[in-house]
Amino acid sequence: MMRVRYLLVVVIVLAVVPWALDWIPSLSCIISTVDCLDVNAAAVSDEDRPPTVSAADTVSSRPAAQQPEAAVASSPERPRENHPRVASLQTTPTAAATRDIVVPQPSGVFSFAATREFGGIVTLKWHVQDETGIDYYVLDRKLKSDPDDAFERHITLRTADGSSDYAWTDTPPSDTFTYRLRALARTDQEDAGRTLGTADVTVEYVVGLTIGDFALGAASGLVSVNWTATQEGGVVSYVLDRKLEGAASYDLGVDVGYPQGDGTQYSLYDDPHGTGTYTYRLRAKLSNGTDRILAQGGVTL
Repeated sequence: MMRVRYLLVVVIVLAVVPWALDWIPSLSCIISTVDCLDVNAAAVSDEDRPPTVSAADTVSSRPAAQQPEAAVASSPERPRENHPRVASLQTTPTAAATRDIVVPQPSGVFSFAATREFGGIVTLKWHVQDETGIDYYVLDRKLKSDPDDAFERHITLRTADGSSDYAWTDTPPSDTFTYRLRALARTDQEDAGRTLGTADVTVEYVVGLTIGDFALGAASGLVSVNWTATQEGGVVSYVLDRKLEGAASYDLGVDVGYPQGDGTQYSLYDDPHGTGTYTYRLRAKLSNGTDRILAQGGVTL
């Protein structure tokens, strides 16, 4: 009889345990941080769910500046501030702008002139009030009858020193010439520059040279040659030559003097280093490239 009771109890326990286990809630559901599925709630299919809007969709609808990933990762989170956006415009130079070298055209007062002086000397003068961007002035020259591409370049070069006024003299042969003035910058490696102006001039060598009171003297082994220049237009220099009596040729340029103006009294000196009779000759080198013998005389030491 006891065995039947025990058997009946075991059967009842086996029948009740599964039902009890289903009633006990899951251990994970007891923890408040985990949401458990409501088994009594009706299942909702994907088609029945309302459309959701992701954070990416809301952000993409407004333009926003993107920061580099490294900067975002390293910077702490800060509240956003509404600052006006400032657009930065950068101008990229064109290929032509970086290749071409432009020498600015002088502004303000500018003048360039070539005048013929007495004796065939040509004086060139120019005035540039604003020399911004100009480092050098270059003068070119050609015969007026020649084409424009026949200029003799760089007959002189002057550094722009900020004075605004410049002058230069030239002694070309007799003819009519065109002078061209150009401005250069240091960055101009091709010697192109900018033409500032041209000027024409006709060169005629009219030399006005007259001397007087020519005399020689000797003392203590030295010879002095003296004269007065009444007119000395076109004279570049005076040259003294010496020749011993019976010699075939002169010793040239034993002394040299330079013009000081009409009416000047001059003296040149020589030490022949010997005794005897010497002939001295006075020459003038002229601006047209020729020499003129002015006077000569003899002296005995």
